Amino acid sequence: MRSYNLRVIITTAPFWPILFIGSMMVVGKRLRSSRENAGQSALSRENIKLKEEIKEKTSIIEVIENDNKTCKYEITVKDREISSEKKQTRKLKDELLGKDLEIERICVKYSSLMSKFNFGDGLVKAMNHYYNAKVGFSILASRRAIAKLMKLLDISDLYEFEVVTCVINKKEVQRVVIRCRSVEHLLSIRATNLANAGRLQLKNGKIIPVLSGDRGDEEAKAVIGLECSPTPNSPYSLSFICSFCGEDNYANMLKFMGRTLSTLDNIKFIDYKYGDVVLRAEVDWKKTGDFKFLSSLSAHTGQSSTNPCIGCIIPLCTHGDHRDTIGLFNFELKFDDRTEANILEHCQQGTHSMKEVPPTVHIVAGVHEKYVDDQMKAKTNKMDCALFENARTVPHQKSMLKKKKEEELVLKSAINFLEADIAMGKNMMSAFSNYTVNPEDSCDSQYCIIDGCSSNTLDWVKCDLCQRNYHIFCMCIMSAKIVHKMKNSSSPFYCWSCREFSHEEMIYNVEFELKQYIDEAETLKTKLSSVTRDKKSMEAVLSGEGGPSRKKLDSVLKKIGCLGSAWFGNPVGNQIRKLLRPKYIEIVLEVFPDDEFKSNLRKVMILLGEIMTASGKQTFNDFEKLEFKDTISRFVNALREFCPEENVIPKLHYLVKHVPEYIDIYDTWGGACSEQSTEHFHDLIFQAKLMVRRFGFLNYLNDIGENCNDPMIEIPDEYRS
Repeated sequence: MRSYNLRVIITTAPFWPILFIGSMMVVGKRLRSSRENAGQSALSRENIKLKEEIKEKTSIIEVIENDNKTCKYEITVKDREISSEKKQTRKLKDELLGKDLEIERICVKYSSLMSKFNFGDGLVKAMNHYYNAKVGFSILASRRAIAKLMKLLDISDLYEFEVVTCVINKKEVQRVVIRCRSVEHLLSIRATNLANAGRLQLKNGKIIPVLSGDRGDEEAKAVIGLECSPTPNSPYSLSFICSFCGEDNYANMLKFMGRTLSTLDNIKFIDYKYGDVVLRAEVDWKKTGDFKFLSSLSAHTGQSSTNPCIGCIIPLCTHGDHRDTIGLFNFELKFDDRTEANILEHCQQGTHSMKEVPPTVHIVAGVHEKYVDDQMKAKTNKMDCALFENARTVPHQKSMLKKKKEEELVLKSAINFLEADIAMGKNMMSAFSNYTVNPEDSCDSQYCIIDGCSSNTLDWVKCDLCQRNYHIFCMCIMSAKIVHKMKNSSSPFYCWSCREFSHEEMIYNVEFELKQYIDEAETLKTKLSSVTRDKKSMEAVLSGEGGPSRKKLDSVLKKIGCLGSAWFGNPVGNQIRKLLRPKYIEIVLEVFPDDEFKSNLRKVMILLGEIMTASGKQTFNDFEKLEFKDTISRFVNALREFCPEENVIPKLHYLVKHVPEYIDIYDTWGGACSEQSTEHFHDLIFQAKLMVRRFGFLNYLNDIGENCNDPMIEIPDEYRS
């Protein structure tokens, strides 16, 4: 719209028409403006309303979207759980639907569960129903199938049992000797099972049985391990061939095991089945075990003999002042090897054609006990008690304590004799001082004081000059030792009269001797007090848990799991292996002060740890053989610096001399089967004994009935034995 200038219009035209027109124009403009404002306010209200509606719908949409996200997450989680359950179900089915052999093993395990928990038919049916409902099949075979499998695996008919009388703790008791009737048949069964399971590992086409044995609890046991088994060191891999009650010495082994062991040399081949095919494998025998068992096999008299080594004839002195010490012993000396010829010459009859495998852990454990464990304990005792400063080992310290106890007993006895003599001397002084007249039963002495002496001893003595008889007290003899010496002496005795002693001189003599006895008694009491104090100091360190340093050492060993238990005494193989790792060596050495002992002990422990690590090698190459010999040489030098005064034990000689020679010949130390599996076999025998022992408990409770809680019921002697 065009705009006009009113002032110009008013001045140039008639006033009223123009004014009317102008006013109309203004009114019209205002009307248009008001209409426009009213429209704009209505639109704004609608816009605000729409915005609020959009905002409400947006919030609703956000809530719906959040709900959707939550639902989607829950659905995803449930899908994952369902998928996981499906995977677990499939995994369970895969595990349970294995080979027939696995099912048979499950059957065997189930049969043991039935015998252990007394599962009845009703429970078996319920379990079968449960498995069929949940997984679609049952892992439990029928009792008929289990009985058939157990009959197939039963080898009890291969053993014979004999009741013999033996001596246990100086008491004759009856025990059972168990022997295998046919070791060849037993090995054939083992080889057949391994072959059909695809687990028979022949070495150069040979089966390698390893004869081993040990004594645990009352029984000595002989077992056979198979190096052709995947787990030759497991106790479950050992075949039991013989056991008897008593020491595992040569006489007992010849008596109880001789018949079984004599058949082993005749087993040259083993026939076994692979499917329906009968195969034959050559047998290469080995033997291992602790030194006691190996010595007994060859009729050797053991580690305390003049020639204690089982590998050679070496005159090794292990005890006494003339013992062979590490500092002076020549480990390079060559001695004649033990052969079948000189064994038969020096010992008893028998054939010994098996290859002897040096025991691994047994040798290392023996060296560790003598040159590490004993030295650490002795050092802590020295730190807690200065009296042990010159004592090399714990046995030496115990010997010092024993001598202190003996010295204490001698001093107490001497003091008791002196106090008796002093009491008698005081009686003599009183009797001589109050002397009046000789009694009726007087002796030939001019001053008989027998009535004044409170003693029932009426010993007499005869003068060799005047031939008169006197009471020993009337001759001022107050010591029982002097009386005993006079009776056993050929020296002449002269009375006071013949020596012309007066009454006053006799009293003076009694006073002089009494004073000497009192002074001697005081000296001995002072010495006894010192000896008793030293004995108590030694006992405080050696008895119980020991002194503060020993307790600290035991605490550290217990913390790292290397403290010997009450059952085993000294640390076992796994504990020694852990202790000899560099990390734990430093932890243990923190107990000791920084001195030469600590530095030398560190060298010995590190090198012994390297030797123990090498003992676990299956094979040695040429470089490893040289490295092992170098380790042995450095170990000997470290021992010479650490404990040169210690005696050489047979295990150390065997480790230094014969183990490297064995490795040079056979490229291995212990091979796949060691003596440690036999140690674990004791536990299996003990479990069997517990099962049998339970029958005795049940019989006893059944026999005494309701009186089982009566404290007056005594256990019969039959049960005590």
